[in-house]
Amino acid sequence: MKSSWRQFTEKCAGFARKYRYVLLLAALGLALVLVPTTKSGASQTSAQPPPETDDTRAALRSELESALSDIDGAGRVRLVLTWEDGGETVYQQDTRTSGSGENASEEAAVAAVPSGSSAQQALITKQLAPKCAGALVVSDGAANAAVRLALTDAVRALTGLRADQITVVKMKST
Repeated sequence: MKSSWRQFTEKCAGFARKYRYVLLLAALGLALVLVPTTKSGASQTSAQPPPETDDTRAALRSELESALSDIDGAGRVRLVLTWEDGGETVYQQDTRTSGSGENASEEAAVAAVPSGSSAQQALITKQLAPKCAGALVVSDGAANAAVRLALTDAVRALTGLRADQITVVKMKST
């Protein structure tokens, strides 16, 4: 048993000597794959949505209500939407790397441009709209199944919601 173990280690040592450069390159390649590659010139981060999100939501709700009330038999329509999130604004970032190898450190700062006397404005990379989570449609014509289906289909098409996330109910008489 000891002799076979010794033969095995000698073969491995001979293999390592013969192919040491190939093994070195393979180890270097593996190390490069495992090191994170976030040192690009511009990375991104997210921040709070701008305050105009509420105005955007109200305008969307108003436009949807108008479109839904145009459906034959719907009558008056009131729409309530719930939101998963407030949307997301992604800002451009400047990154600086100092040092090299294991001693490298990275600093990130939001990129900004001058906007006026001494103020600066952050550069926005992209802005994601808020995601709708559910809808309630209150309609005069909701007693009719065909109208309920048409309202559900319209809300589904305009918001991307599934049918189980949309509720259509009859509006009370005034």
